[in-house]
Amino acid sequence: MFKCPSKFSSIYGLFVIVFTLGFFAVSPTDTYRLLSGLFLILLFFAYQYRKTNYSYVLAVCLLLVHHILLVAVQKYQSITVDVMTPFIINSGFIYAPLLPNPFHSIALLATLSIHFCTYKGDEDFWLVLVKIIGTILCGLLSGAVIQFLRNLTIERDRFYKSSITDSLTGVYTFTYIIQSGQKFIKDGHKLTAVLIDLDNYKNINDTYGHFIGNKVLSQFADVLCSVFGPEALIGRMGGDEFIVLLRTNNDSKLIDGILDEMKYRSYVTDPDLVPIHVAFSYGIVVQNDNESGTIEQLLTIADKNMFNNKISTRIRQINCEIDDDIPEQFSDLLNVLSQKDMYTFIHSLYVARFSKELGEIISLSPAAVDNITLAGWLHDIGKIAIPNEILRKPAQLNDEEYQSIKRHVDYGLSLLRSFDINGDVIHAIAEHHERYDGTGYPRGKSKEEISVEGRILAIADAYSAMTIKRVYRSHHLSAIEALRELEKGKGYQFDPVLVERFVSMITARAKSAG
Repeated sequence: MFKCPSKFSSIYGLFVIVFTLGFFAVSPTDTYRLLSGLFLILLFFAYQYRKTNYSYVLAVCLLLVHHILLVAVQKYQSITVDVMTPFIINSGFIYAPLLPNPFHSIALLATLSIHFCTYKGDEDFWLVLVKIIGTILCGLLSGAVIQFLRNLTIERDRFYKSSITDSLTGVYTFTYIIQSGQKFIKDGHKLTAVLIDLDNYKNINDTYGHFIGNKVLSQFADVLCSVFGPEALIGRMGGDEFIVLLRTNNDSKLIDGILDEMKYRSYVTDPDLVPIHVAFSYGIVVQNDNESGTIEQLLTIADKNMFNNKISTRIRQINCEIDDDIPEQFSDLLNVLSQKDMYTFIHSLYVARFSKELGEIISLSPAAVDNITLAGWLHDIGKIAIPNEILRKPAQLNDEEYQSIKRHVDYGLSLLRSFDINGDVIHAIAEHHERYDGTGYPRGKSKEEISVEGRILAIADAYSAMTIKRVYRSHHLSAIEALRELEKGKGYQFDPVLVERFVSMITARAKSAG
């Protein structure tokens, strides 16, 4: 709730001691002197628990003792009203710091001011009234002063926290980590340092946009805090690099295990996007008992270890698993595609899955299903040669740009000629933009001139393209809307029989999922 500055605590403690000693001095008997000691003890506990609701209970107990002491000094008339006045008026600065709301102390002071009315001395009515009003005003003043100090402390703490905290991820800044690490070493702690660098993070920003990229960074930082626990100091070095400091010697194999488990995590940034998998490299250094040095030297070693352990570019940025039975040469090629344009990679994943499912439904042979699946993965591989500004252009393409996009089929076929690949796969890739009515490209084939693999691929390609969400495209169709568009294209763009089977397939899947 709030934290008082240490200087204020010292001043408050001194004021409390003086206040209590004053009661001790005017107390008529030893019993009441002991009671003034109890007053001091209650004050101590009330101050310790000032952040909780117990503070009100303790304040009421304190007030009761306060009343007893005031009654005692009045009963024995051991002091004059002027001597008694500070024990009432100054009480605002005793009670206000004890309560979550310092202005609640005014009610306590109001009960104490009654003693001005019950005092047996010969005091003028107006003087008593002035003292009562003065007590209330003093309560207001003390409440305002304490509230101001608390707000000042909150703002100070907020400013300090913002100065040492990364505004995006909420972890510490690199400067604070360096300062803390050096202090730990100076205090005799043996540190374990971990440097973490996200691989190809720029590709996430380029593919999804910086807003999604920032969400990934923030979620990744949250996971780091979760897996390493509150004892670890976690900071962001800038960009896509993080640092973890542990103040005890740790088994590097244990940390390896923690980080390896993180590699299987995915990050959901948008319900319409597939979960994002973040690949990263890391370096660990454990400071031995007989080693000394600076935090900078320690991090230099960790940085070298991270460089040596750098994960190759084959690690994909998205948690889309390529089928195990796809030859490694094509997996490498698809990894290149994922780094070029992740949306094309995701689109290819869906096309492969839809094509495989439709091929199985129409009872193609297992070999033919394997071919159509591979064709789905590779049908847009030629887009590796298309500039990103064309692939990700949000506006309508001009004629030159559209012709460039159309050439991706030829680019892909040229690229695949150097691979040992089945002819049916090549035909399907070559024909996936042919239309059933013969108005497609690149060869203008029609109807059964187009292989069944090509006709399946055309439907799967169109459906995926219509339904997949892209950052650089403001609208995508729902499954129902996309199926309607396929049905409109029956006999024109698509094989009508295959469209019917595909629509039934997607509809059945939706019903089973619902």
